[in-house]
Amino acid sequence: KESRGVGGIFFDDLCTRPALAPADRDDRDALMDFCLECLDTFAPTYTSIVRRRKDSPFTPVQKEWQQMRRGRYVEFNLMYDRGTKF
Repeated sequence: KESRGVGGIFFDDLCTRPALAPADRDDRDALMDFCLECLDTFAPTYTSIVRRRKDSPFTPVQKEWQQMRRGRYVEFNLMYDRGTKF
């Protein structure tokens, strides 16, 4: 059994009336604020990690493992995930 990674942000169930939005707010403004808050948090955090790790060495065996894991992720998304529609 192996882990699936750290996860991500999924907007599948985001609705036009967020539970914590004030009643007098336009729903579109509340949704935009939510998206901007996510971006404001994610962007600096992720770029910091990438800058720190971008020159880390890896072996051909590690690269093969990475490609196999990516293939599994693609397969999961195509076969089981709600995000992929045909």
